[in-house]
Amino acid sequence: MSRAVSVMSKAGAGGVDEDVLAAGQVRTLYMQALVTNGTIFFVVALYMAVLAPLTGSPLVWVWALALSGAASLRLVLWFLYRQDPARWSLLLWRRLYLLGCAVVGAAWCIIYPLIWISGDPLVFVALAMLIFGVVGSGVAVLSIYPAAFLVYCYPQILTLIVVLLLFENPVYGYLAIGCAVYLVMTTLFVRKTGSSAIRVGEAGLRLPARGPWGMIQPF
Repeated sequence: MSRAVSVMSKAGAGGVDEDVLAAGQVRTLYMQALVTNGTIFFVVALYMAVLAPLTGSPLVWVWALALSGAASLRLVLWFLYRQDPARWSLLLWRRLYLLGCAVVGAAWCIIYPLIWISGDPLVFVALAMLIFGVVGSGVAVLSIYPAAFLVYCYPQILTLIVVLLLFENPVYGYLAIGCAVYLVMTTLFVRKTGSSAIRVGEAGLRLPARGPWGMIQPF
């Protein structure tokens, strides 16, 4: 995975100075953090309302608590950054966000084995909608920082592939292959859009700082 991160970072950077690159990435990522993590709490509440009574599995509660905690961690990082961006270096802020993405990505994975555990087609459809929505939004939000995309999205799709391969029906094997193809496609998309996202991040450095709702903020 480290080799993939290196290749994607070089492709995305396109010769951009590391400090400028980090500044654009950090500012863009933390600007989006409040909305993206706030959305996670809504999704958790919605899927708790659907899956808890439908399956009765304690795994749903474990997932809800783990994901809420992971999202809260990223919100703490957002709050600290908003209060004092100079508290730590740009590279440290970026590493911390990368760690937060890894934790949140791992927390999402907890619920996907419920597809196999429940054997319920409705659960399968609901969780398939969830994972592709999460990964799709991850592509849009994290394309500016390919390493964050890798640690956030790869574990989720790979977990789904493993779960699908647990079924004896060969149709699930074909679905697993489709998921692998989807992962390759999203990776290529991130590589292609990474340089454009970085240029947007650079341009953002020349604009007044804005809060999560588009309001100009003093940070």
